Amino acid sequence: MHSRKTAVKGISGSEVVSRSHALDQACPPSRCAQCPGRTPFRPDPENLAQARELKFEPPLDDGIRDIVVMLIANGIETFESCEGGKGHSFPEPTVRFEGGDSEGLRAVSIAMENGLPVRRLRRTWGVQSNILHGPWWEMTFRSPKDSHRRARARKLH
Repeated sequence: MHSRKTAVKGISGSEVVSRSHALDQACPPSRCAQCPGRTPFRPDPENLAQARELKFEPPLDDGIRDIVVMLIANGIETFESCEGGKGHSFPEPTVRFEGGDSEGLRAVSIAMENGLPVRRLRRTWGVQSNILHGPWWEMTFRSPKDSHRRARARKLH
C-alpha cells in the first residue's frame, strides 16, 4: 500500500498523523508507480526517453505527428495522441499529456505560439475498474478539414 506519513492540523489544532498520501493531498506531477491516482497510461522513463529521440512505438498517426513532435521538443510529456476521425480512438485530433496545474496553460501557449489550431484544453480524469485515475491534460485541435471549411467560409463573407 502506498502511504506517506503527514502531519495535518485538526479542527482543535492538534496534529493528526498518518493519513494516506492519496487521501490528504493531490499527487505530485511525477507520480510513483504505487500512487492510486497515477495515470495508468503514463509512460515509463524509457518510453519518455524514446519519445524525446522521436522514436514512437506504435508509430504516431501522420495527422498528429507534427503536433506531438513540437510539444515534446518544448518539454511537454505526451502519453497518448490520435489524429482523430472515423476509425480512430478520438473524434478530433487529440494529445494527452502529464503535468501539474499550470502545465496545460504552458502547453496551449506553446501550441498557439507555433500556429497550431487549438480547439480545447481540458483537465481529465479516467475511471478504470471503479478507480479514479488522473488527472491529466487533454488538448484537442481543429482537424485540417475544419480549417479548410473555415477559410472557405471567411472568403464567402
